[in-house]
Amino acid sequence: MGAFAVKAAKLVGEKGIVIAIEPEPRNLSYLRRNTEPFENIRVIESALSDYSGIRTLYTSNASPCHTLVYKQWTLWTT
Repeated sequence: MGAFAVKAAKLVGEKGIVIAIEPEPRNLSYLRRNTEPFENIRVIESALSDYSGIRTLYTSNASPCHTLVYKQWTLWTT
């Protein structure tokens, strides 16, 4: 939601760029709002994986636990 992106943006300064990636719409809105004052943060609405293609994003009640890997998601929420 932006905490790490903001910290990284401050560390790299005006000459650096931070890329913040978020696939979940609610978290994305928080990320955009929290990083808006920083010109050196680029927000990308996507997920990252070692797989190329379209995947399902499994969401959890705990936003840090969203995942593309269903087996991991079931372990975290049980």
